Amino acid sequence: MKIIVFGASSKSGLEVVRQGVAAGHTVTAFVRDPAKLGTPAAGVTVVQSDATDAAAVAAAIAGQEAVISLIGPTQGGPKSVATAATGNILTGMKQHGVRRLVVASVAGIPAPGDNRGALAGVIGGAIKLFMRDAYADRGQQLALLQSSDLDCVAIRLPRLTDDPASGYQLGFPNPGPGLVVSRADLAAAMLDQVTANDWLGKAPIISAKAA
Repeated sequence: MKIIVFGASSKSGLEVVRQGVAAGHTVTAFVRDPAKLGTPAAGVTVVQSDATDAAAVAAAIAGQEAVISLIGPTQGGPKSVATAATGNILTGMKQHGVRRLVVASVAGIPAPGDNRGALAGVIGGAIKLFMRDAYADRGQQLALLQSSDLDCVAIRLPRLTDDPASGYQLGFPNPGPGLVVSRADLAAAMLDQVTANDWLGKAPIISAKAA
């Protein structure tokens, strides 16, 4: 399958690209700084641009069969980068007839189906208080995805680790400080959701599979 990965130079994005190539997909890496990719695997197409550039995003999506995005707010970066990038991606997908989008979001953002206890509310409140712009950006991004008529899945992330893959689960657990997942398992989940239909239109939280 032809898959374009936005935010491919992040640590998680690099893992998505690596696993995508290993699985036999034709991968395009959309990045601002190609140097952060290192030496791409054979067959990876690199597009250097900015996801807030609507024309560049649409051009890169042409000919793809699915889209994965790991773009999110960064310290000192634009305040609404996740929302802007996601809006451009959705527009480009409609323009070129691409239906499947898998996005990395964060567990601190509430979504329909959540089973949130008091601790999750405290954590979410702290994020909203101390990371107000990022929280608003992620909330607006999720709203865009859930109002779209395309086949979108938002995988919300807890704390990420660099541990080896050990298996993952998707669902609506109570997000707390003990909830973690490896980047390797996140990448596997995002690639799985490119073809799976069980979470379309939803925003499950990913976590390490219970032993």
